[in-house]
Parts: sequence; structure tokens; C-alpha cells
Amino acid sequence: MSTTSVDSTPQESEQTTGPRHSPERRDGPPRFWLIAGAVVALAFALNWFVANQFSPTPYEPRPLLDDVAAEVDLEQSQPLTFADAQPPGPAAPSAIEAVEAFAQAEIVGDYDTSFGLLSENDRETYRSTARWQLAHNDLPRLTDLTNLEAGANNTVTATAFLEPQLTRRLGAVAATGTMAFTTVAEDGGFRVNFTDSTMVATYPERNGAVTTAAEWAAATQRCEDTTATELEGGLLGVIGFVPALCGAEGEITTATTAAPMSSLENPAPILNGLGPTAGDYVAVVAVDGPVPMRISLAPEGERWIVVGLDQP
Repeated sequence: MSTTSVDSTPQESEQTTGPRHSPERRDGPPRFWLIAGAVVALAFALNWFVANQFSPTPYEPRPLLDDVAAEVDLEQSQPLTFADAQPPGPAAPSAIEAVEAFAQAEIVGDYDTSFGLLSENDRETYRSTARWQLAHNDLPRLTDLTNLEAGANNTVTATAFLEPQLTRRLGAVAATGTMAFTTVAEDGGFRVNFTDSTMVATYPERNGAVTTAAEWAAATQRCEDTTATELEGGLLGVIGFVPALCGAEGEITTATTAAPMSSLENPAPILNGLGPTAGDYVAVVAVDGPVPMRISLAPEGERWIVVGLDQP
């Protein structure tokens, strides 16, 4: 039997002859103390910021003009002013003569003269001939004035003839009507107070609207071009009735009388398209048949044209 000899003499440790091979030790303080130091430094920084930015020292207001005064010589500046209204022309000897001269100037487009005959209140509103002329974009165009008569309180009534039109800007402008001009005594004579003057328009008979509505509906059912009898720029309201009626089978019947605009279920498209005075002249005709609807019509000169469609 073989045996293994065991040396019982103690062995000298390698620690005495070489470096220790235990886990490496980090130099300097542990990580905890580094973090703690950073927190303390941040706290000091925040304390300094708060102390300087939110100091309880009272705020001393400074006049707003301090910065401006450094750039602008306020003593040499001038206050904002508005130009005076353009001076008027001579006043007319009488109320009728004032209206006659004013109307003739308007008819030929002599806005210098017509502005010069306006009352002081009107001139304060329009300020100059240029602005007075610009305002005519929203005014009917006068073509003639006849039958002038003087009335009470310096009023003058007359028959006015206008350029008839139907637009989304002005609505319906009748071909004729009765105008009541207000005049005022100023500057030793009379001037026209245009702002307070009024006109009662003369529109065609409303039974013509019924005829036009029936003709339009029949032509639409035959799929014919009806734009010549419609509002320029397109119809208002429920325009889907047009393709629905085109080619539809069945007899069309229309009401025998026209109703006012208030009979519409939704008058908003008409009011938005023609303005707040549309209720004075719009006629509504009920249509029955394959596609029931209400047709709104408005006068254009001496005829009626279709302006919109609504639910029956």
C-alpha cells in the first residue's frame, strides 16, 4: 500500500512576499458623503437665490415714460389731432332749392357739390368729399327726382327714380319710391340732413312672385338652365332641392298667394344674404309635388327672381 507523506511544517504566507489579492478598495470618502456634500451645496445656492430674488425690500415704481424720455424729446412732441371736416359750400335759399341742388349733383356724380349741401351733422359723419363718395358704394344710385313738395318742419317729399338692382351688398333697390328729405336751417339758408331722410320703395305686385315661382319650378323639373331668373352668385338656403327636382316625376302645384318672409322655417340664409331689410320685400311661395319646398323671391326692378329655397 502506497502512502503519501504530509509535511506538517507551517508554510509561510504569500502575504509576506507579494501584494494582497483581496477586492480593490476605493480611495477617498464613500459615495454617500459625496452626495451629501452636493445636497448641502445646492441648499446654500438656493438660499442665496431666494434671498436675492425675493427680497422683502419694497418695490419702488418708476414712471413709464422714463425709458421713453431717454429716446424722445417729449417737450417737442405734438398731441394727436384729427383733421377738421371739409368746409361746406353755400347754403340754398329754401328747403326745396336745397333738395333740388343736392339731387341734381347726385344724379351727375358731382360729389363736391352734394357734400357741400349736407348738414353739419352729416359733414361731421362723412368728413370729406372723398369719404362721401366712398359711402355711395352702399347707397342706391339716384337717376331722377320729380314732384317736389315742401312739407312741415322743413321736409321735402319727392318721387325718386333709382337704378334698380338686387345684390348681396344692397339687397333689393326698387326702381322708384317716395323720398322724404329732411332739411335744416344753417348758415343763413338750408341744407340737406341726409342721415334723417327716408324712402318708401315701390315694389312690383306680389302676385308676380307666384307666377315666377311656378315657372321656375317647372323649368327646374325639366332640368333647364334657370340662372337668368335667380339671384346672381347662387341661391340661398337648401339648394339641394334643385338637383332633387330635376327630372322628378309628378305634378307641381304652387300656392295662389305669396306669404311674407316670416313664414320661412329658417329665414337666416335670406337675412345673411340680402341684409336685415329683406323682410320688407321678400315673398315666399309654397310649392307642392315631387319635391315640396318654399321658394323665396325678391324684386329686381319690375320683375321677381328666385333668391332662396327652404323646407316646406
